[in-house]
Amino acid sequence: MKSIRSRLAGGLIFSLIIFLIVQWLLIGTSIRYLSEAYVATRLEHDAQSLLAALDFKVDPVTLNSDIVDTIYKQPFSGHYYKIKTRHSEFRSRSLWDTNLPIAELGIGQSRLSHSEGPQNQMLLVFHTTYKKDQDLIFISVAEDLTGILKDIQAFRWQHTIISIVILSILVLIQGYIVKRNLKPLDTVRRDLENLEKGVIDQLSENVPEEIFPLVKELNHQLIAIRKRLDRSRNATGNLAHALKTPLTLIMQVATGDELKQYPDIKNKLLQHSEAIQQSIERELKRARMAGSNVVGTQIDLLAEVNDLVQTLSAMYKQKNLSINIDIPQTAVCNIDRQDMLEILGNIMENAYKWAKHNVQVSVAQNDQTLITVEDDGPGHDPDEMKKLIGRGERADEKVAGHGLGLSIVSEIIKEYQGSLEFSRSADLGGLCVSIRFPNGE
Repeated sequence: MKSIRSRLAGGLIFSLIIFLIVQWLLIGTSIRYLSEAYVATRLEHDAQSLLAALDFKVDPVTLNSDIVDTIYKQPFSGHYYKIKTRHSEFRSRSLWDTNLPIAELGIGQSRLSHSEGPQNQMLLVFHTTYKKDQDLIFISVAEDLTGILKDIQAFRWQHTIISIVILSILVLIQGYIVKRNLKPLDTVRRDLENLEKGVIDQLSENVPEEIFPLVKELNHQLIAIRKRLDRSRNATGNLAHALKTPLTLIMQVATGDELKQYPDIKNKLLQHSEAIQQSIERELKRARMAGSNVVGTQIDLLAEVNDLVQTLSAMYKQKNLSINIDIPQTAVCNIDRQDMLEILGNIMENAYKWAKHNVQVSVAQNDQTLITVEDDGPGHDPDEMKKLIGRGERADEKVAGHGLGLSIVSEIIKEYQGSLEFSRSADLGGLCVSIRFPNGE
C-alpha cells in the first residue's frame, strides 16, 4: 500500500488535472460560442441592411449597392452575402467566383451554419428568410472566423500554460500542507524505531485523534506483554525452586549410607537426579530467553562488560590477569539485558578460567554487532567446541564450566538470529569466541 502522503498527492493531482481539463474545455467552448454569437448578431444586422438596400419598386428587384458596406466589395475580404428572390439573385463582389450556400427557410426563420469559403476560409453563415410584397427573399450573410479562431487557439495555449503553472503551485502548496499535517505520523514512526532499538519503552500518545486509539492500544499491549512475561518467568522460577528441595533430598538419600550396599540403584538415582537438575537449570534460563522478542530493550555494552570484568577479576584474583577492553562508548545492542549477561558471563568466565595472562574483549558495529572474546590459554579445536555445545558437556572435566553454559549461550544467540563461532586467536594464541548479532530489523 502506498503512503498516505503519496495517495493524497496523487488524488489531488488527479482531481486538479480533471478540473483544469474540464475548465479548459468549458472556457474554450464558451469563448467560441460568445464570439460566434457576437458575429451572428452583426450578420443579422447586415442581413437587415441588405434587405433595406433592395428596391422592390422595379421589376425585377434591384439591389442599391451604394448603401451596401464597401467591405462586401473587396475580393476575399472575409465578408460575403448572397440574396435570392423569385426572379433575381445577388452576390457580393467579395465572393468573386465562389458560391455561398442559401438555406430556403420559412418566413421569419433564421439559422447559423459553418461553411468553407474562398481560400479555405472558415465561414459562419447566417441564413434568414423575409417576405416583401408577396415575394420571398432568402439572404445568407457570412463572415470569416479564421482570425477569431486563431485568437481563441492562442488564448487556449496561454490558458494551458497558466493552468500548468497553477497546478504546479497547488501541488507544492498541497505537499507542504500534507507534510506539515502528517508530521505526527513521522513522530509515531520514529517512536516505533526507538521502541525497537530500546531507547523508549512505549509510544508517545501526543498524536492526532484518528490514530490515538491505535497508539493507546499498542501501549496497552506492550504493558500486557511485559506483565505476562514477568509472570511466566516468576512461575517458572517458583516451580524450579519448588522442585529443587525434594530433588536435593533425593540426592542426599542417594549419597547416604543407606544405599551403599546397592551401588546400581545409587548410580541410577544420581544419574537421573543430575539429569533432572540440568533440565531445571535449562528451563530457568529458557524462561529468561523469552525476552528476546520484547521490544524496548537496549543495553550499553561497555558498561555491562566493565561490570562483568570487575566481578570476574575479583573471582580470579589469584591469576592476576591483564584484561584489554576495546569497546566504543556508543556501542549498544537490542537484546534483553539478562540474556546478554548470560552470554557474556559464560563466555568471559570461560576465558578467565583458561587464560594464562591475557583476556581481550572487543566489540565492532556496522551492519551487525560483533563481540569477540579472546584468551591466551591452550585453546580448543573449533569442531570439538561445536560438538561440546550440542552435547552440553565439558572440554575438561577437571575445570568447571563450558558444558551446559555454552549450550544455553548457543540457544540464546539463535533466538536473536545471531551466530556463535570458535577459532584460534590471532593475537593471543588461545581460543577466540566470536558472537554476531544482526542490527536493525
